[in-house]
Amino acid sequence: MRTSVDQSRLVRATAATALLAGFVLTALIAILVKGLPSMTGVFSPSMLKIVWFTILQSALSTLVSIALAVPLAFFLDQLRDLPLRPWIIGLFALPLSMPVIVGVMAILSLLGRNGWLAELATMLGFNFKPNIYGLDGILLAHVFFNLPLAARLLLSALDATPDAHWKLAESLKFGTMDKFRTVSWPALSAALPGTAGLIFLLCLTSFAVVVILGGGPAATTLEVAIYHSLTFDLDLGRAAVLTIFQVVIVSLVLAAMRGLSTAPAAAIAVIAQGRRFTRNSAGARVIGSTLIVMSALFVAAPFLAILLGGISADHREILGSPVFREALSTSLAVSFCAAFLATLLASALVAGTLRPRLKVSRLAPVFAVTPNLILAFSPIMLGTGWFIVASKFGNPFQFAVPLVIAVNALMALPFAYRQIEPAFAAAALRHDRLSESLRISGWTRLRVIDLPTLRRPLLSAFSFAMALSFGDLGVVTLFGSDGLLTLPALLFAKMGSYRGGDANAIALYLTVLSIGLVILANTLRGERDVT
Repeated sequence: MRTSVDQSRLVRATAATALLAGFVLTALIAILVKGLPSMTGVFSPSMLKIVWFTILQSALSTLVSIALAVPLAFFLDQLRDLPLRPWIIGLFALPLSMPVIVGVMAILSLLGRNGWLAELATMLGFNFKPNIYGLDGILLAHVFFNLPLAARLLLSALDATPDAHWKLAESLKFGTMDKFRTVSWPALSAALPGTAGLIFLLCLTSFAVVVILGGGPAATTLEVAIYHSLTFDLDLGRAAVLTIFQVVIVSLVLAAMRGLSTAPAAAIAVIAQGRRFTRNSAGARVIGSTLIVMSALFVAAPFLAILLGGISADHREILGSPVFREALSTSLAVSFCAAFLATLLASALVAGTLRPRLKVSRLAPVFAVTPNLILAFSPIMLGTGWFIVASKFGNPFQFAVPLVIAVNALMALPFAYRQIEPAFAAAALRHDRLSESLRISGWTRLRVIDLPTLRRPLLSAFSFAMALSFGDLGVVTLFGSDGLLTLPALLFAKMGSYRGGDANAIALYLTVLSIGLVILANTLRGERDVT
C-alpha cells in the first residue's frame, strides 16, 4: 500500500502536470482551430521566404557557434594552468543571465553606426560606419549568446573523460592533434548533436535579437512575423499559421535531437575530475591562449559597453521618472509572481518523482519529463495561442498581466526544476521514513521538517526563475499596453526613440538586477560561478 507521503506527492504532481498540460494544450488547440482554416495561402512566396530565413539564420548561427566552441572547449580543457582560467569560464556564464535585449543594445553600442568602433575609426581619420543590421547582425548577436553556452556544455563533456585516457595519451607522447582526435573528439562528438540542437532551437525562437537587428522585411523570422501579425495587423489567422509552421519545425528538431543524442544537460552534472595537466607544444599553447583570450574579450566587451554607457547617464533624472518607477515596480511584481508559480510547480513535479519506499506511481517519468517538454515552446508561441483564446472574451490586452505571469512561469519551470531536484531527493531519503514512523505529515511536516531543510534550494530556484522572468521581452510585447510596461519593454521603447542615455542607464539596471539574482541563486546553491 502506498504511504500517505507518496499519495500526497502523487496528488500534487498530478495536479501540477494537469495544470501545465491544460495551459499548453489550450494554446495549441486555439492555434490549430484558428490556423487550419487559413492554410490556403500557406505556401505563398512571402510565407516561404519567412520560413526559409528562419531556418537559414538558425542554421548559420548554430554552425558558427559550434565551429568556434569546439576548439575553445578543447583548449580550455587542455590549458588548465592558464592564468585566470576559472574567471574566464565564469565570464562565459554571464551572457546566459543577461537579458537578451541588453546584450543586443550592448552590441549596437560597440558596433553600431555611432558605436565605439565607428568613433575610434573617426578619431584615426577613417570614415567607417559599420552596418550590423540584417543577417550579419543577427549572426553576431546569436554567437555572442550561444558561443559561451556551447563552450561550457562541451567543456562539461570533456570533464567527463576518464583521467586514465589522458594518462595513456601522455605516456604515448601524443601531440595536441593526436589527443584531440583520439581522446577529446569522442566526448565532443557525443555532446555535439544535443548542444547544436539546443542552440538551433534558441536561435529559431529568438525574438529580441531579430526584431531589433533584423533591419526590415528581408530579415524576418517566424517569431517576428507572428509579433507583427498580432500587434500591427491584428491578423489572428496569419499569426496562427505562422505558429503552426514554428511548432512543426521545433517538433522536427526535437525528434532529430532525440534520435541522434541525449540532451546535453547530462554532461552538465558531471564534476571535473581534479586538476588534470597535459603537455602541449609551444605553438599549441600560443594558439589556444590566443583563442581563449579573444573569446573572453568578445564576451566581455558588451558588458564593458553597458557599464561605461550606464555610468555616464543621468541617473537622477531617470530614477526620478514616474515611467521608470512604474516599469520597475511592474517588472518586480510580474517576475516575483512568475518565480513563485514556477517554484511551486517545480516542487510539486519533483515530489512526484521521488521514491522513498520504492512504491512510486507509474506517472513518475511523466512528471520528470514535463519540465523539459516546456522548452519546446517559446513565449511567443504560447502567447499567440492565449492571445487567440483571450480575444474570444473581449479585448485580449485586459488579460495581459495574468497571461504574462503564466507564460514566464512556464519558461522558468525547467530551470527551477533542475535547481531543486537534487536537494529534494536528498531530503526525501533522509526524512521520509522518520516522518512516516512519527506520523508527521501535511502542514506540520512542511513547517517543521521540509522548509528548514529546503529553504536554500527553494530560494535558489526562486531567484533564478525571477531573473529569467525579469529580463523577458517576448511575451510582454504581445500584450504590452499602457497598463503593462516592464523594464525590458521600456528599454525597447527608449532604443526605438533614440534616447541613448536613458537606454544605457536602464540596460545597466537590468543587467545588475538580473545577474545579481543569478549570483544569489548560485550562492544559495553553494556554487561560486554563474551557471
